[in-house]
Amino acid sequence: MKKDLASPSKLKKESITEINDNLVSYMNTMAKVDPTTYEATAKTMAELIDKNNELVKRRKKQRWQTANWFKAKAKGFTLCEALCFLMIPLQARD
Repeated sequence: MKKDLASPSKLKKESITEINDNLVSYMNTMAKVDPTTYEATAKTMAELIDKNNELVKRRKKQRWQTANWFKAKAKGFTLCEALCFLMIPLQARD
C-alpha cells in the first residue's frame, strides 16, 4: 500500500509545476479577458509568488554566509562548540 504514496518532494514538484504551467497562465489570460473579475486575484497571486521567491533567495544567501563564516572562524572547535555557533543568528556572531 505504501508503494502507491507519493513522496513529499514529488508532490511539491508536481504542485509547483501545476501552479506555474496552468494556474498562473490561466489567471493571467483571464485577467486580460475579464479584468474586473480576475485582475485583483491575478495581481495577488503575482505578489505572493514574488514574495515567496524573495524569501527563498534570502534563505539560500543566509546558508551560504553561514557556511563561509563557519569555515573562516570556527576552525579548531569541538563538534559541540561548532553546533552551538550554528544556532546563533548570523547577525549576532560578528
